[in-house]
Amino acid sequence: MVENVKSLPTDRLWGRTVYEHEAVPAVGKSGGLLCIWDPGVFNKVEAMYGRYMLAIRGKIMGGQEDLTIVNVYGPQSPSLKKELWDQVVELKQRWGGMWVVLGDFNAVRSAEERLNSEFCTTTARDFNQFINNMELIDPKMGGHKYTFMDSKGEKLSKIDTIMYCRKFLDCWPTTRVTALPRNKPDHAPVMLEVGCKVDFGPIPFKCFHSWFEREGFESTMRLAYALAPIGLQPDRALLLKLQAIKKALKLWWQEEKEKEKKEEMELKDKIENVESIAEQRPLTLIEKENRIIWKKELLELEFRMNKDVQQKAKIKWAIEGDENTKFFHGMVKARMEKNRISGLIREGGWCSNPGQLKEMVKNHFSQRFYESKQNRPTIDGRGFSKLSEEQMESLVCPVTMQ
Repeated sequence: MVENVKSLPTDRLWGRTVYEHEAVPAVGKSGGLLCIWDPGVFNKVEAMYGRYMLAIRGKIMGGQEDLTIVNVYGPQSPSLKKELWDQVVELKQRWGGMWVVLGDFNAVRSAEERLNSEFCTTTARDFNQFINNMELIDPKMGGHKYTFMDSKGEKLSKIDTIMYCRKFLDCWPTTRVTALPRNKPDHAPVMLEVGCKVDFGPIPFKCFHSWFEREGFESTMRLAYALAPIGLQPDRALLLKLQAIKKALKLWWQEEKEKEKKEEMELKDKIENVESIAEQRPLTLIEKENRIIWKKELLELEFRMNKDVQQKAKIKWAIEGDENTKFFHGMVKARMEKNRISGLIREGGWCSNPGQLKEMVKNHFSQRFYESKQNRPTIDGRGFSKLSEEQMESLVCPVTMQ
């Protein structure tokens, strides 16, 4: 427990390198709170101390927006927990910026996060409301399902975690949270990793619906199809044709994106220039008409550019033409966060290596779909309807654009 702030052995915790720290002392059996950071990475602006929380607001070096890190130690009493949640929500409304909230919350979100221990619906309801009010993301935790285990090894719960806001995830999309081995303590250390370099190989090629409506899509595909090699075996020829089309469409899409980005910047510059003129003198009739036309063209361009994001999010816009890019980007990242496999348990340890993860997934499904019986009954075709000669010829004829 952190009882005497002045006598903290922070050197033993951090080492001989430069550091700064803030702490809240322990009271009775309630453990204290300690935050240590490298001033070369994080520049503290101010701190807020509470009986059950320690909030540090500052900036990541090179960053523009404030980042607040809140270290909490949830009290036992449901009413005191509710009071703590309200304090943190109020603080966020005052400070704004990006937020990370971590610690021993002494609360769970659902009954599935406890095993052989009492589940309080009131506490869970208040905790979930707190997470919603703070607009926090509770990520999938790797390593262990539960973070706390009592001395007898009977009662388990997930009361320790690290949560962050949407802006934080936007800055570090590959963020992951892992519960490390407990060893001696009854609580598992929880680690937050940002900027994780996870390489699962090339991203599969995707062709979006909006491409079919764009000028140049069909002609690019036809040209690539026509230039593909011929005179090979049918299956080999089809493979090479598809590869040629994919390569051509990738180049076409890259050029299309650059062209649209340039067009967007030009329209914004034109609108900004004419609005600057309006601050100096009355606009002419032509200038007014041009401004209306440019704003309409910009809206149509942004709508077209965001169609792919809409398809990725798999959500329809509530109002046709209502451009809300940030919402759809947020939904895409939330889906990625939900579906991402950060790691798997392997031989009692946590594995996060992409190559090993792919091998483990492959082995798992190979075993699931393995058949012990290799001999299958043969079908001699008696009693079955047959294709005509003309139908059989159509199945093996060359593939054409028609």
